[in-house]
Amino acid sequence: MTIDGTAESTFLGQAALIELKGNGLAGDGLALAPGTDGSTIKRLDIADFNGAGIRIQSDGNTIVGNLLGTD
Repeated sequence: MTIDGTAESTFLGQAALIELKGNGLAGDGLALAPGTDGSTIKRLDIADFNGAGIRIQSDGNTIVGNLLGTD
């Protein structure tokens, strides 16, 4: 699985433009569960979840250029 924020048509090459905002929700922003080995999460802004921004429970993943816990 690949989630790539740079695929957004207005991406300017510097900042994450796609935001996942939890507004205090219980749980994680994203979860790479067992069986999602080799996934990529790139250039997202993940904030305001009570759990982890990205919970990783699989192997060989690429997590790059994300903003975690920002407001």
